Amino acid sequence: MTKQTMHFHYEPMALARQLVTLHFETKLKAFDTSLLSHGNYEIDYETPVFIREAVYKTLENMSDEQLEEFMSQVAREHNIKGDFFFDRYLPQIFDKIVKSEYFKDILEECHQKHPVFDSYVKDLTSGIIYKANYSCHYETIIAILSQHPELDTPEKQDNFVMTKLKLIGESYNQDWYKPKYFVVSKEDNSKLYQYDVQAAFNRVYTDALIANKTEKPEMSWNIVIDDYENNKLINKIIKDKSKMLLIKEFRYPINNYVISTPAGLIDSSESITDAAIRELYEEVGYTKEQVTIESVLQPSYSSVGLSDEQTASVFVTVDDSIKPKQHLEASEDITYFWIDAHQAEYFLENGYLSDDLMRHLELEPQEKIGVTARTQFTLKHFAETLPSKEFRSLIDSI
Repeated sequence: MTKQTMHFHYEPMALARQLVTLHFETKLKAFDTSLLSHGNYEIDYETPVFIREAVYKTLENMSDEQLEEFMSQVAREHNIKGDFFFDRYLPQIFDKIVKSEYFKDILEECHQKHPVFDSYVKDLTSGIIYKANYSCHYETIIAILSQHPELDTPEKQDNFVMTKLKLIGESYNQDWYKPKYFVVSKEDNSKLYQYDVQAAFNRVYTDALIANKTEKPEMSWNIVIDDYENNKLINKIIKDKSKMLLIKEFRYPINNYVISTPAGLIDSSESITDAAIRELYEEVGYTKEQVTIESVLQPSYSSVGLSDEQTASVFVTVDDSIKPKQHLEASEDITYFWIDAHQAEYFLENGYLSDDLMRHLELEPQEKIGVTARTQFTLKHFAETLPSKEFRSLIDSI
């Protein structure tokens, strides 16, 4: 068979723009709180329309020079001297974009187009939008006038209200405005309520980042079986045991990180299972009530050629409905994470995890990382729960 090579050209800036947009839509779910919210991180509000519109408008309208500058800032911060593979730094590039003055201007522009208040008064001289509580525009108007000392006669104030203020909402009629008295200028603006556009965006952006990093609850399948012979229903909950808990830990003897399972020394007064539960609580945070012991491998020699050290293994399942909180010592540097059997297989074949998981662990994509021997063996056993590669290839081809 003749081997053919295809070549194609692409515009780097156009591709970068598309990839940043794809990051926004996939990892941050385009700030759609109905997609971001999940059992371990609930979001109880809807994202204002103007925020999503501002992001899309910025990504679409910014110049190639602006995008290149954002990418250059990321490259400089990561001390990248050679080729800059921008697809590895999409979160950082996006962060630079939405923290720029360019984006902030568009954010305010979109808020002017889609204000969140149902009833408000807009000062056309400043562009500021003030909330009118319960459609009581009059109180808001009086408060605005008190901020304009240059309006020093009733006539000037009347003209300002009729030509420089815009009233929006129910139960208003701009023509009825007739002040009962001359409004005295004052610095107190306690009756003026503005929408904090930047704070709103920061809240949505932060929630999107946390929701993306917070692991969703493991799936449970509710199986309802009809038993017609006995005329009854059998209702069973089958828990998903398709994920494995691992940790990334800094080990001083090798001066580097390794992948392993939670582990530690057994105190003189402890049993094997008590020590396992304690270490799991300290290094990850799951409490004794969340842990179910499945099986125990009795102590065996771990390095008989060098020492008489023995290790024991305890296999458990955990209730992940309550998120754990680590209880680490000052000298410990541990990050826990979950993987499925496909990711275990990928790690064993490559020596590193998927790019997304490596970034989550604050490691460079495709950077080799060590693994303890016992963990490596357990990962192999876990990966073997998958159907054979031949079977998977057959299914993919159908």
